[in-house]
Amino acid sequence: MEITFNHDGVQIHESFNLTKEQGNKLDSVIMFETIVADRIIEVHYEGDRNAVPREVRTKTGVLSRCMKYAVTDQEKFYLAYAFVNKHNMTMAVLAGYEALSATTHGSKLREKLIEGAKEHFGEKFSQEELEKKLERMLDSKARPFKPMKKLIRQVDNSNYDYSLFKAMLDEDEGDNYIPELIEDIMENVKGLDRDDD
Repeated sequence: MEITFNHDGVQIHESFNLTKEQGNKLDSVIMFETIVADRIIEVHYEGDRNAVPREVRTKTGVLSRCMKYAVTDQEKFYLAYAFVNKHNMTMAVLAGYEALSATTHGSKLREKLIEGAKEHFGEKFSQEELEKKLERMLDSKARPFKPMKKLIRQVDNSNYDYSLFKAMLDEDEGDNYIPELIEDIMENVKGLDRDDD
């Protein structure tokens, strides 16, 4: 195996002597397979990580599924290099999305938030006012994650098959669809912190 580098490359995929299309596909595959593993755990094992086979729930399990998309040694090397960053970024977005999804009406978490607000504010606000304030706050925090709901639905509808997933996308979306969406969500979430200052 001979791996070569282009030390003059501006983008990381160029440094690995890969085209933008190759880099986009490998980034997309990492993020897709990360979402697939999360969905299998949530849907098929009801969130019970202990019941899930290790090849589904571990990083190396996700990485091994990603490797089947790499054709050349150069692509495999790039995929191994980029994996941790792209996997962790996707997991962070999924965690934020799932945390906000857990605050739906009637959820235990939502009830705890209302209880905490009652203790903090006392009689200053009625139950209805607290509900409205919580709803506004959650809506503003959830806004960046809304595209994630569509992406998860698309991954589910693909039956966890990347080729089928890609076929369901519009022509102009292609392999850069998932990386751009995840990166946009991350930027918007960072923007929430700046808005709060």
